[in-house]
Amino acid sequence: MLLKGASVSTQSRRKSPAFSFYASNFLASTLTFSLRERGAYITLLAWSWENGSIPNEAKARCKILGCTAREERLVWATLHDKFTLEEGALKNPRLESERTKRHDDCADSTRQDADR
Repeated sequence: MLLKGASVSTQSRRKSPAFSFYASNFLASTLTFSLRERGAYITLLAWSWENGSIPNEAKARCKILGCTAREERLVWATLHDKFTLEEGALKNPRLESERTKRHDDCADSTRQDADR
């Protein structure tokens, strides 16, 4: 499902169906989050990994999260600091760092295979 404001990088998705999840970092950074906020956050991270970003529009985030506009406003009050606006879409800097590492690792592996 692609929503307005989300971009799809099929090459990234093919090469990297998963991202590294550091449980201790996640728990430390979400310690003060409610269960609802924590669930929304991991859902948005997964959406962003698959689609390259999350939409900047609250209505689109409601669809992703399966929640009402009121519920989205409540969780977004906490989560908005975890994302930065880039070219009209929201990205999580830490997740993008992992995406870059994964891409670089895949490129290195491809080069090594070509050299053999």
